[in-house]
Amino acid sequence: MLQFMIVKKCEIKGTLPRYDCESVENNILEAQKKLEAHKLLNTEKYYSFFIIPFNEKTIEDLKIAS
Repeated sequence: MLQFMIVKKCEIKGTLPRYDCESVENNILEAQKKLEAHKLLNTEKYYSFFIIPFNEKTIEDLKIAS
């Protein structure tokens, strides 16, 4: 079953970007709803959110990127 990860990117000027997994959803519609909720709750300009397909390699890639 394909799952989707909502990722929060925190990019403050003068620092390296940080990536955090906010949640993993079983369908794209639920992921889109939660993505919009995260955007509404986190209005600071240094946060951005996006959805990517989820698998074990995704977790490792996020750890490396952060």
